[in-house]
Amino acid sequence: MHIGKVGGHSISQELLSRFDLSEAVNASPEQFDNFTPETFAGKRLVIGHYAYNHTLLLPPSRFLFSIVREPVDRVLSNYWFLRAHADVEDTRAQQMIDLARRWPIEEFVRIDDPAVRQVADNHQTCFFAHDWRHSDPVTEQDFSLAMAHLDDFDLIGVHAAYDDSMQMLCTMLDWLPWPSDNRFNTTASRVATDALSPAVRRQLEELNRFDVALYQEVHRRFCAKRSNLLRTMARQAWRKHREAVGQAPEMALPTAVELYASQTVEGDNWHVRQIQNGSYARWLGPATQTRLFTAIAASPCYDVEIHLVGWIDRETLDSLTVAMTGWDCEETSYHVSMEDMRAVKRWRLRAADNAKAGPLLELDINALRTGRLSDHGVESTHDLTASVAVSCVKISAVSEAEATALASGQDQTSATVSDDVIAKGVSLLHGAAGKVSKIVAAERLFRSAVEDDPESVTAHVWLGEALCYQGRSPEAVGIFETALALEKASATVQLDERTRAHLLERLGEGLILAEMRLDDARAYLTESVRLAPVTEAESHRLNGAAYMLDGLTRLDSSAPKRKIARWPVQNAAFQDLDEVARQFADNTKAAGTRPIGRDTRVVTLGSCFAGNIAIALKDRGVETTALGLGELINSTFANRALIEWVNNDPLDRYSPETIETLKVYFGASPDTLRATLTSANTIIYTLGVAPGFFDKRTGLFHLTQAGKNTLHLLKTNDFRTTTVEENADNIEAVIAGLRRCNPNINIVFTVSPVPLYSTFEYDSAIIADCVSKSVLRAAIDVVLKRAHAGVNYWPAFEMVRWVGAYHPNLFGEEDGTTRHVSERAVSAIVNGFIHAFGDEALKQ
Repeated sequence: MHIGKVGGHSISQELLSRFDLSEAVNASPEQFDNFTPETFAGKRLVIGHYAYNHTLLLPPSRFLFSIVREPVDRVLSNYWFLRAHADVEDTRAQQMIDLARRWPIEEFVRIDDPAVRQVADNHQTCFFAHDWRHSDPVTEQDFSLAMAHLDDFDLIGVHAAYDDSMQMLCTMLDWLPWPSDNRFNTTASRVATDALSPAVRRQLEELNRFDVALYQEVHRRFCAKRSNLLRTMARQAWRKHREAVGQAPEMALPTAVELYASQTVEGDNWHVRQIQNGSYARWLGPATQTRLFTAIAASPCYDVEIHLVGWIDRETLDSLTVAMTGWDCEETSYHVSMEDMRAVKRWRLRAADNAKAGPLLELDINALRTGRLSDHGVESTHDLTASVAVSCVKISAVSEAEATALASGQDQTSATVSDDVIAKGVSLLHGAAGKVSKIVAAERLFRSAVEDDPESVTAHVWLGEALCYQGRSPEAVGIFETALALEKASATVQLDERTRAHLLERLGEGLILAEMRLDDARAYLTESVRLAPVTEAESHRLNGAAYMLDGLTRLDSSAPKRKIARWPVQNAAFQDLDEVARQFADNTKAAGTRPIGRDTRVVTLGSCFAGNIAIALKDRGVETTALGLGELINSTFANRALIEWVNNDPLDRYSPETIETLKVYFGASPDTLRATLTSANTIIYTLGVAPGFFDKRTGLFHLTQAGKNTLHLLKTNDFRTTTVEENADNIEAVIAGLRRCNPNINIVFTVSPVPLYSTFEYDSAIIADCVSKSVLRAAIDVVLKRAHAGVNYWPAFEMVRWVGAYHPNLFGEEDGTTRHVSERAVSAIVNGFIHAFGDEALKQ
């Protein structure tokens, strides 16, 4: 039963591929109205937007499946689907599309129109109660019917757990696994649910209060069914394993397990996410309790270690506990690293009355508050924003004798354990040979040693050194200074001169790189050189104390300071796209440019990405017109031809078909376009691609329509990537042409992050795109350095392509394609753009 905007189109496409079409019924609700039970004779698959009343026609021996979606998210998805939909011939459908385009979501859902009410008012409740094509308001009786009818379904999945829902369906029907990466009919331009204001969210929740209650019940049942299914599968797997090995469980099972979030983890209430640095985590929520199952050797005692990542607030972290029915649980250690937002908590589980667990261990993990996240793994705007993300759970069996010995000798052996940990870390660090994973592993060991012995000078020294190995010298400053303070306070620990000299050198390096406390840096380096004088050859070592001290000595304090822009060291610096865009905005010098306000007339020129910016500005109330040629053919040559055609300039540098193509896009006469440009206050010009076609005989630029097959053009044209100089000349000509239309017009350049479609020049489209974007970015840099008044640049390309290297899925997050910039990236780019170029009213 396909409810609208719950992912059903993707499901239907996959189901149809698994059955012979002669065995399938795929019909509209109106067709179902005329069906009889005989219609389904010999049919194995029945799909469509039918409702519960239609299921009464189906044979009793059937498997009934549907999937539901969080009601506010479903209404919002339906609304944006209508807004983005192309015009249709059906008058009623077109009326809905027009209403969605005309009204914001909070006004759209209030429209007293039967069709609007059907999609915006408890749509899912009506599906399960009787028929979604209702005309009267939903009542308590309708809701009661819907709740009762849930029992008639074999499985009702949850859109938020789409992959789990579909894999459960396959498991229950003994099918091959579901292809979880196939999604169809998604809306690329929709706004995320978390972007709604609290007032609008409350309005939609109240309007769909029956759907909210229904969804909560379906979600509860789904989690229970998933839990039971996973538990059954785990036990079946264990039985198969036991039969295969033919020996006792205690001999066959591991004594320790490490459950990483990127692996299949069996349990309840887990939500898997891939976070910004490419690793995986399982989010604890939406319930405050989760459970995992694993097979492990029976033992009276287990050590449990949970590694957490993400936005961990202290209250939630302190409240995190583990438990197992009938077992005593004691927290044994606790470590928080705020600089990389990670934490490790450890517990010891002891069986009551000398019981033993196994072979299937069921571990409960609890938090005081739930973690609520957006679809993209960033903090929600809701009141509950604590997020607890589990990257790894480690469980190891501990013998009773070992546990007793550890407990009794812990105090006496802590120093020895710490020394052993440091020794392992030093071995890893010195043997790393530049391999970052080994350096990071060493850092973790040193952090553990510091945690075990906070007064250890050696542990602090080596922890700082591990950070320096990673290029994180500024972070090591505080750690090294702590080591010096601990040494000064200690009556027994004394660093040798060589170690002290090296530590002071690292301190000076960290302070210089951080551009702070340069007098302290000079003092540290002076003392380092005094302790370990260097030879003439060593004095030129670029990161040596003598070389850095010489540089500080030469620094003229009277000279104006030049700001140094450094590449961020930690991935966390790229975590918040909106914050990155705001930093770009703060560094943007919009000299000579009037702020954009709601009374500004904006024209976007260039690629399809410019059209995305136009849509976003329109949504913010700015009068915006999008002029574009499409990403496939949007070059500076094409845009120069456009501006020169508008200004009635000579067009002898272009082939005749070029001008005819412009007329196809913009009309036979340039008068209307000229009027648009003349009345505009601001032009946002997005550079698209550098390659183009040029006539083999005349060398003239040749432009054709984007939808045409271009292979035939190679017979009479060369296809080549244009040069930086050519593009810079074209950009200058575009600026001059626009200023002829309007001398006071402001121009903001961007480079489109959307890759080129294909190439006839290179063997790889990836290499061709790299060259293409590099040429355009270098060309605009040439022009910007000429400091034209009222001409600026906004780094949309850098946001998606460079920052995007640290942020997964900035392309195709909604539809899985490589050429559609994800909505959250567009949103961050536009928000930053407004912060840089908007007036105060627009920023608010």
